[in-house]
Amino acid sequence: MNVRGRDAEVEKPKSNGGKFRFQPRPWRFRMKPDSTCKIIFLHNYDDSLLLREHKFDLVGSGAPIYGNILTCAEMVGESCPLCEVKKRHDLGVIQLSRLFSIIDLRPYKPKNGPEKKYQKLVLCQPDTMDRQFSHLAAKCADQRSNGSDLRGAVFEVDRPAEQRSSAIGTMYDFIKIQKLSGSKNYADEDLIPYTDDEFGVNMELLEDAAQTLVEKLKYAQEDEDGDAEEVPY
Repeated sequence: MNVRGRDAEVEKPKSNGGKFRFQPRPWRFRMKPDSTCKIIFLHNYDDSLLLREHKFDLVGSGAPIYGNILTCAEMVGESCPLCEVKKRHDLGVIQLSRLFSIIDLRPYKPKNGPEKKYQKLVLCQPDTMDRQFSHLAAKCADQRSNGSDLRGAVFEVDRPAEQRSSAIGTMYDFIKIQKLSGSKNYADEDLIPYTDDEFGVNMELLEDAAQTLVEKLKYAQEDEDGDAEEVPY
């Protein structure tokens, strides 16, 4: 895992001043409530990526920056500035996430370019669903003799209508095992799973985010009504 990572700049609301740089990462798999789709796993279960990630809203709802994600510095044995701020303000600890590379078979239209038949994404499995995914992997392994489990497995995923249901769906119905090598349906580079290098630790961005969080907590404390804003998690 690299320790620097890549960064870009986006505008930050005037209320907080300046700019906040974020770390580009592979796009995440998400579903709308009351929807279904088909996906193909590119990672086997034991080859998936385990990461501690900070997920937070730095500037509040309705602002341009939300749902930003940074890899925790503790992943490379360093002291994490964001963790230190959260501990001081009793904001809880972050959980370990399991990340799978997948092919999402829903057609999508890029901003620039023709419609595509699929998209390579990252499925972020929360710790609470680990038993379910482990069971899916075991079920697939029973049907194979090559030592693989989830890689190449096609599932129909269902997300119920409830807004609070998991954004990655709750029901995974196995359909088939699809051969990926030599397939003409997908570009070769899209069949290569993401690696740790795509989620490197960027200490500079973590320090910026920690400072921004401190400022936001300060603003919440100074609220005239005494009602603190919802703090990042």
